[in-house]
This record gives sequence, C-alpha cells and structure tokens, in this order.
Amino acid sequence: MDMDITEQFLQFEMDLGLFSRTYCGEHYWHLIRFNLFEQIKAEKTHKKPFSNTIRATAKIKVLLRISFCAIAQLLNPKLRDADILLHYQDIYRNIDGLLTNVFLDPLMNQFCTQPVYIDPDFRAPFDRRYPNSSTGVMRFLLYRTLSAIFRTHVDKKEDLFLESLERKINEEFHVSVFSLAYTVRRISLYCQAFSIYVKKLLFKVKPKVVLTSCHYSTRIFVLIKEARKMGIPVIELQHGMFGSKHISYNFLDKVGGKLYFPDYILTYGQYSSDKMRLPFGAKAIKTGFVYMEMRMKKLQDIKRQDKLIVFYSSFEECLISVLIASISLARKYGYELICKLHPGEAAHWREYYPSLANADIEVIDAPIDIYELFLRGKHHVGVVSTTLYEAIGTGGFVHTHVSAESYMHDMLEAGAARQFSTADELMNNILEIDRSFDSPDNSRIAAQLFEPNALENQIDAIQNIVKGSANENSLHCI
Repeated sequence: MDMDITEQFLQFEMDLGLFSRTYCGEHYWHLIRFNLFEQIKAEKTHKKPFSNTIRATAKIKVLLRISFCAIAQLLNPKLRDADILLHYQDIYRNIDGLLTNVFLDPLMNQFCTQPVYIDPDFRAPFDRRYPNSSTGVMRFLLYRTLSAIFRTHVDKKEDLFLESLERKINEEFHVSVFSLAYTVRRISLYCQAFSIYVKKLLFKVKPKVVLTSCHYSTRIFVLIKEARKMGIPVIELQHGMFGSKHISYNFLDKVGGKLYFPDYILTYGQYSSDKMRLPFGAKAIKTGFVYMEMRMKKLQDIKRQDKLIVFYSSFEECLISVLIASISLARKYGYELICKLHPGEAAHWREYYPSLANADIEVIDAPIDIYELFLRGKHHVGVVSTTLYEAIGTGGFVHTHVSAESYMHDMLEAGAARQFSTADELMNNILEIDRSFDSPDNSRIAAQLFEPNALENQIDAIQNIVKGSANENSLHCI
C-alpha cells in the first residue's frame, strides 16, 4: 500500500472543501468518508476490506436498522430519565463465563446511576440480561415509507457534483468507486429521518453525558450532532490502537470535521493522544485501558513460555505466507507456533487461507481470552493490529511485517518492535533476541501506550467533563 494514501486522502478532501457540501440540507461527507477510504484502500492493496465498503452502505438495509424506534421505543417503559445514555456496541468477549463489553462494562459497574442502554441498531432501550428483539412488521412498514420518500428526496445540483466527484476520486486514487450520488442520497434521508427520533430520545432521557466506544457509524453521527445542539457532551472510549493513519481520527480540515465528531476521546495513553489530528473543539484525554489492567491482574500467575510464537492474523495474506514458511524453521529450533485469527476471519478462514487449513499448526478461530496469549507467548507477530500494541504493553516482543512500516514506524524506531519480510528474517530476529544477554526493554514505550490507573482516570475524566458542561450536578460513583 502506498504509505501516503492517508495523507493523500486528507489533502484531497480539504482541497475540494468536501465537509461543507450538503445534500438536501444534510452535510454528508463525514458520514461516508470512513467507508469510502476503506474501499479505496482495499482496492489499491487488493486486500479483503476490514469494514463495509461504500457500496454496502448504499443498500436499503441501512435504513431498516432504525426499525420502529419512533413508535415503540419512545413508548417503552424502560426509557426513563438517566444520567448516562450509553450506546452499547457489539464488542464483546467471553470473560470468565460472562459476555462482557470490554470497553464499557468495567466503567459502568462503578456508577450508582443505572444508564439507559441503547443497542447497536437503536431498536430499544434494554436490560443486558434480557435483550429486546426487533419487530419485523414495523421494519417492513418503515421500509415502504422511506422507500416512498426516497423517490422525492433529490438534490439535482448536488447529484451533478457527486458524479464529478466520483470521477475525480477514481482518477486521483486509481480505483473504481461508483454509486456515490445514490449512496449520499440514501444516507442524507436516513439522517434526517433518524434525527427526529434522536431528538425525542435525548429529550425524554435527559442524559448528562452520552458514552460510546466507536463514533464512526451513521447512527452515532446523528446522535453526536443532536446531543451537541442540546449541550450534552459526547465521550468516546478508545476501542483500539489508532494514530495518524486512522482516517476517522485525523483531519486537515479542522473546522469541517467538527460537526459529527465526539467532544472527548478518552485514550489509552499519551501515544494515541499525540498521534491524532482532531477537529477544533475535540479533546483527547489520556486515561488508560481499564480492561487490560483487569486482565493483567487476573492472569498475573500465568508463566511466559520462552519458545512460544503467536501470529495474529488480520486479513493479511502476506502474514499467512510467512507463517506457513516459518513452521519448519521454528520446529528446527524448538519453537511452538500458534495462529490467532481475527474474529472477522474466523467463519471463512479455510476459504481465505487454504494453505493454512492444510498446515500442521494450531489455529485459534473461537473466542479466547487473548490476554492469556499475550502473557504466555514471548514473541508476537503481525502486520497492523491493536494486539501488537497490547503485546508490547504486556511485556512481549513484537515482530511486524515490512508492509506495516509506515504504521509501526514509532514502535520500530523505539526498538519496541522488529521488522521482517520473510520467514528467515523473522526467525533470525527471534533467535537474536533469545540468545542476547541484554534483551530489549519496552517498559518506557509501554508506559506511553497505556496510562496506569485506568479506571480511576476514566471516572475522574467523566466527572470533570460533566461538571464542566451545562449540567450542574456530577455523576455519583459507588
């Protein structure tokens, strides 16, 4: 991948003033830029896209997600006044037999006040023990209603601009983006319809703060915009390692990026806070990673296995090729190999990587406490993944593929990671570390990645944000 594709995209959108463009009165560029960038990146690298592409966003299914929210949810007795409105994404891990949202649950357990939980599809407020199901009949009615409105929801002038923009994108990035005007038309209608519901939701719940762990989805964009109008701060808890290459947290157009961006990002540490280029008004506060500290304490008795090498796959065929070639080399020197698949690969990995399916190696394709792997393995191998940063934070040695040099530059420069392109280079790096009497010390960079005392820091940060907002009273903790 061209190492400057992120900068090229950021400059492109600023030069054309795309954040200021509207469709039927709705600012749309921020709503589509993440998926569009992911599509461009996937086409340029011939890589399986990690997220939905812009074409997937154009499907009518997106509109169906709001279900019968305005009818059923606002009448739901569970919808009540609450200090916290919490958007509860499907980011779960099986922890000690319990399905846990690792970013939000540890924090929510500290507050006396019970938040109103909104599920990922905004179907209804819910109790985590008894999740609500959606209603097919109302979905169908909503589908027919919005489909009828869609025929009259047209901005002909902007349609012409989007057709021109589509050609410019394809020429600039050498890709084949299409249906841009159709996509924008859908999303702008969705946002206008969904805004009506979100206003009523916020008015009824009257939260002092809105919490989420990932802001870049259409529903959360609308929630952010409407909450800001009502003076309610929106806080995002960092959900993965991101820096100067993550398009959703970097803006050259500091003014244009503000409309749909959270007011605060509570980051893992100084490293993440420094690497983002946020829009005007947004603030990054280093607080740490609560879940990581909890697991480290829980699993502190696990012994590290000096001969264990863990590969972390994340839709990168180059890594799988090195892994296959490393099997015989590793065994020659007495090493054990494990491959941990990304959750998005787990269902179809045998189709993605037939060579791996036929290899004599342990492949983990089911949920597992990944911190056991961090603590068991001495060497951790990957391309671009949050797991590599977590491995550094838990005291392991990290090896990253040469294709990730632009993303892992700081870790490589600090000596916290080593680079490889072939199985021979990887094994030589591992042997050099293990035979050295003076192994690399990653404690300094680990401290920059993950701020200590995370739970206390997050509670203090949220309390201070609420006190500084239009709300006079703070949140009460246990």
